[in-house]
Amino acid sequence: MKKIIIIGSGIGGSGIGALIANKKEHEILLLEKSNLIGGRCASYKRKDDKGREWVFDVGCHIFSTCDKGPLGEILRRCGKPNAVKWIYTRPEVNMMGAEVTKRKRLRKRRRETEKPEEKKMSAIDYINSIPFEETFNYDDLTLEEFFNDLRENKGIKVNNLLFSMSSCIMLGTSLAATSAGEFIRCFASNYLGKANGYPMGGTGAVPEAYCSIIEENGGKILNGTEAEVKKIIIDNDQVKGVEIGPNKEFIEADLIIANSDIKTTVFKLIGGEYFSKEYVEYIKSLQWGGQGCSLKIGINKPVIEHKCLNYIPKVDIKGKNLNEIEIKELFYEGDTIPELISMLIVPISNSDPSLAPEGCQILHSVSVTKLDGTKEWTEKEENQWEKTCLNTFLTLWPDLEEHIVLKEFMGPWRLAKSFGKEGAGVGIGQIVNQVGEKRPSMVSPIKGLCFCSGDAGGSRGWGIGTELPARSALELHELLEKNEYDLDKIWS
Repeated sequence: MKKIIIIGSGIGGSGIGALIANKKEHEILLLEKSNLIGGRCASYKRKDDKGREWVFDVGCHIFSTCDKGPLGEILRRCGKPNAVKWIYTRPEVNMMGAEVTKRKRLRKRRRETEKPEEKKMSAIDYINSIPFEETFNYDDLTLEEFFNDLRENKGIKVNNLLFSMSSCIMLGTSLAATSAGEFIRCFASNYLGKANGYPMGGTGAVPEAYCSIIEENGGKILNGTEAEVKKIIIDNDQVKGVEIGPNKEFIEADLIIANSDIKTTVFKLIGGEYFSKEYVEYIKSLQWGGQGCSLKIGINKPVIEHKCLNYIPKVDIKGKNLNEIEIKELFYEGDTIPELISMLIVPISNSDPSLAPEGCQILHSVSVTKLDGTKEWTEKEENQWEKTCLNTFLTLWPDLEEHIVLKEFMGPWRLAKSFGKEGAGVGIGQIVNQVGEKRPSMVSPIKGLCFCSGDAGGSRGWGIGTELPARSALELHELLEKNEYDLDKIWS
């Protein structure tokens, strides 16, 4: 029996904890410094001035594959396939005031009535036709290069704005940086799976279900300031345990699994001096996927029927063709803060009415504040981003402000203070040289230390948002099981 400490209760930490605990063969302790369970996937309650209860989420999520993907696979492997109830939805797209989704459906119906010889393959059809194993051949090609090849050599029309919006929302990266292979895998999985959705009870229902499995099988979960890991103790290139809480209490461990981000784990919880110079430089060189902000509001009347809306407001495109222009050109030129911004809007109470008081609605939104990496924003700039997000909401619902009961905003400045990752909206960027076999390994150079988060994965680690840490948990569990938790075998 191994003593296993897991640092962090996000999807990766709670997920790997559930998978290990399910076998009841090891002693598990999960440590979470927050009072909430779930990291960026947690949910929490707030009360308004009338004493009514609202449930908000820490992040803004629409889940790409729900129970059909890695999030559901963790529960299936633990014998709890129905521990989370999912509500499926079909994302809508509003581009410059036009309901693009409706137009796409009409075009699809028209194509279905065309004779086979008259049909022309679309870029979406082409992407979805690529076999999964073949997608890894495109890992070192940027999405921009991939689309240029489609246009020039295959004669396929590509809508840059539509695809750059998809890359922006899914991965936080631009066409010029995104790995084509990673995008193809994620886009096809999202499009073909037809399982976009949201969990009943809020996003926190997922990590909470995983943590319930840990506790049901004898594992322990500590959270709050007493559980904050101050240091991972290393001796002779092997983990010995952790120091936690204000008094730096030492807890011994044979195996430590870090759900904390990879840079924080290496440089703050351990220290660069414990790693080779080459590894330190490698970790330093890794780029985050981009920064984001999230505006959440509770309103006293419903304003939208959709369960998910991808929205690009009307902005000056200076006579450019919408098919040729991309998101970056509209909103992310330089480091200036635009007046309006593209956003993913998730009215979570439309999926689960119990999250808001009767007759009310909760709107969550997420926008990218910087594509392809991070920058240091100030508190003043943070407030400007909040104004930008609210102004964007008002282009859809001009009288919205008078109906707001509760409002919360999380931007890159607050993200950096609360969660680290330099305010990044996602983990290590899914860009060329950072995906597939080039993604950071889950097995660290230090014996007994593994990474399990959106920052690290095996050669098959891929996905949108929470899918990344969920796959990391599944792959790490397979690796541990295959080697029977024998550290000598894993680090041989």
